[in-house]
Amino acid sequence: MLGVAFLRRRLPRFRMSETARPRLPSKMGSAGRSLWRRLTADDDLDFDLTALLTMELACRQADDVAQLEKLLQDQGAVLEGSQGQPRLSSVFAELRAQRLTLSRLIAAIGLPEANEAVGTSPSRRKAQRAADARWSRQAVAREARRGRPA
Repeated sequence: MLGVAFLRRRLPRFRMSETARPRLPSKMGSAGRSLWRRLTADDDLDFDLTALLTMELACRQADDVAQLEKLLQDQGAVLEGSQGQPRLSSVFAELRAQRLTLSRLIAAIGLPEANEAVGTSPSRRKAQRAADARWSRQAVAREARRGRPA
């Protein structure tokens, strides 16, 4: 199975300023349209085909989350169980899972953070934080061996 990193290296990149802004996919709900507009608002961002497909999935997922939130609002948080007892709606669990999926899809797009020029994948950010922590610990240990405070 091809990984996202492999596909990102192999697929062409689309620069928003050189080409038309990516068009909104068809049959998108209001939550998906809103997310699409926010993701594509910056003309300086580059999106490869993988990122565009992931953005479309994230927008459709946002529509699903909005539908579940409406269902929960209409249905209520507490339902009557089979024995007449009050029970928590199962929509909560599904909504939580859908929100988690949405957050992972948005993270997978690799949007740049405030201090980055180019976005990186979540796994690369995690690896960078681990490396920074490791090097920081090694620097502290090195300074301690030399008898200087860190």
